[in-house]
Amino acid sequence: MKDSTKSKLRETILFKPDLYVFVNIAIAVGINLIGFFGARALSLPLWLDTIGTMLVSIAYGPLAGVIAALLSSSFIIIPLGLPLPIIFVGLSVALIVGLMFPRKRNHDLFTIVSVAMISALVTSLLSFPINILFNNGYPGNLWGDQFYMMVSKSVSSKEVCAYMSVAFIDYPDRLLSLLLAFTIFDIAKIHHDKKKRQILKQGMSGLLAVFMAASFFAASKSMIRAAATDTSEQQEDDFDYEADFDTVTYNADDGLLTSEANAVAQTRDGYIWVGTYAGLYRYNGVIFVATQIDDRIRNAICLFCDSKGRLWIGTNDSGLFCYDPETEAVDSYDTSNGLSSNSIRTICEDDQGNIYIGTAMSMARIDENGNVKSFSEWKSIFHTISLVCMQDGSILAFLHHRRRQHQTVFFWTPENTKTAIMLIIFRLPQVRIRSLFQRPRPRSKNLR
Repeated sequence: MKDSTKSKLRETILFKPDLYVFVNIAIAVGINLIGFFGARALSLPLWLDTIGTMLVSIAYGPLAGVIAALLSSSFIIIPLGLPLPIIFVGLSVALIVGLMFPRKRNHDLFTIVSVAMISALVTSLLSFPINILFNNGYPGNLWGDQFYMMVSKSVSSKEVCAYMSVAFIDYPDRLLSLLLAFTIFDIAKIHHDKKKRQILKQGMSGLLAVFMAASFFAASKSMIRAAATDTSEQQEDDFDYEADFDTVTYNADDGLLTSEANAVAQTRDGYIWVGTYAGLYRYNGVIFVATQIDDRIRNAICLFCDSKGRLWIGTNDSGLFCYDPETEAVDSYDTSNGLSSNSIRTICEDDQGNIYIGTAMSMARIDENGNVKSFSEWKSIFHTISLVCMQDGSILAFLHHRRRQHQTVFFWTPENTKTAIMLIIFRLPQVRIRSLFQRPRPRSKNLR
C-alpha cells in the first residue's frame, strides 16, 4: 500500500525528461515573461507572470512548474532588482497547481476556480510580508499601489493595507491566468498525436526564439517600476499656526460621494475643485457636484491652476486635461501626442509659462503653444512624486526609489533642461515624504 502511494506521488511530481518537455518548459518561461512585462507596459491591474508556470504544471506536474518558475524569476528579479524571496511566490503557484491537478484527470470549472482561489490566498499571504519588508507595503503594481494608498487613508494597520492591496491584484490574476493556462492546454492537446508531435518538435525552436525575443523587447520597454502616489501642491501665507481654527467635514450629505480626496485646487472664479478616485468634483460654496467636463475624466489624481487661470487635471489612466473655466474649452494630452504615460502624478509651472508633468514613466513639458516634450533621455527621473517651481526659476522633481530605499531630488532650470543635478535624501525609518513645497517669501513688515 505504501509502495503504491509512493509510486502515485512520484508519478504526480516527476515527469519523463525529453527534449519535447524541456522545449515546452522554455516556451512557458517565454509566456511568463511576455505576460509580466506586457502587463507592466500596459499598466494592467494584473501580474500575468504565472500563465506558463501553470500550463506546464498542468501538463507535466509540479516539478516542471518549479523549473519554469525558477527560470522566469531569474529573468524578472535580476533585471528589476526585486527582492529574492519573491521566488517563493512563483514556486507556490507551481506546487499548488501541479499537485491539485493530477494528470490524466478531467477537471470542471468549479475545480479550476477553487484552485485559483487557493493559489491566490497562498501567494498573497506570502507576498504581503515581503512587500512590507522591502517595499513599504506597496505591491509594486500601479493599480495595487493606488489601492494601498486609498485603503491606508481609512485603515491604520500597514499589514492589513499590504495584504488587501496585493490580494486586490492576486485573486483576479490567478483566476484569469489559470483559465488561460487551461485554454492553452486544451488547444495544445494535439501533442498526444505522435505525428503532430514530430511536427511540433520541429517548430518549437522557432516559436521559442520568437517568444524570447518578444519578452526581452517587452522587458527593455518596461524596466521602469510601477509606483504611484497622490500629491497636491499648496501655497501659504504667514499666519499664526497656534491660532484656533474651526474644522468643517464634508461628506455625502454635501454631495461629495467618496471618502477620499487626492487633490484640491481653486480657480479664479472662486470654485473649489476636488480630485478623487471617483472623479472630479466642484464646490460652489454650498454643495459638491460631480463635473462632466470630459467623459474620459473618470478619476483625478492631481490638480493644478496655472498663471492663466486654467485648471490642469491629471488622471490615473486617461492622461492630462487642461480646462479653461472662462471658455469651458478642454485640451487633452496623452501618449498619442507625446506623453510617456497616461498616469499623471504631479504638475507645476515655471516662470516662463511652461507646464511640467510628472508621469508614472518619464517627465514631460508642455509649452505655451501646447507642444509636448518628453524627457525620456533622463533615465534617472521617472515615477516623479512631486514637482515644485522655485522662486529662482529652477524646477525640483522629487521621486522615491522604493527598491533602493532612498529618496531623490533633481533640480534644473528651464534654460538648461539638458542637465539635471541629483541630490539623494536617505529615507528615515517609518518616514515617507510625499511632496515638495517652497513657502513664499515673508512679506516685509512696517516697523514704523
